[in-house]
Amino acid sequence: MHAVIIRLTAAPGRFDDVKALAADLVMPAYVERTARGAYILTNCERAEVLVLVLYATQAEADSIESGEVLRSLRKNCLDLLACGPTTEAFEVLVGTMSSAPGSSLNGDLLAFLSEISRTL
Repeated sequence: MHAVIIRLTAAPGRFDDVKALAADLVMPAYVERTARGAYILTNCERAEVLVLVLYATQAEADSIESGEVLRSLRKNCLDLLACGPTTEAFEVLVGTMSSAPGSSLNGDLLAFLSEISRTL
């Protein structure tokens, strides 16, 4: 499994607009493209929105950089952003999409997100 993280840093006073942008534009567009899962993480103190999308293959994850959503963000939404959107790709070594009680992998996705946040 592979993950792509898209970082959106809001321009002053535009944090709520960037959160809405992630929910209304970014997430549906990625979920429609064979995504295995997607999350929006926000940090209001840094005015940042991270969009984490999980894909089954490296090729699917690699297609994000050349995708229409990022082109549209770079072209049409720069007034909302303090800087252009950035992307980073990761290989997911261990994780689960289920937090079922008793699962031996329960919580590994949270550990993965924590590890990623330390590298960003």
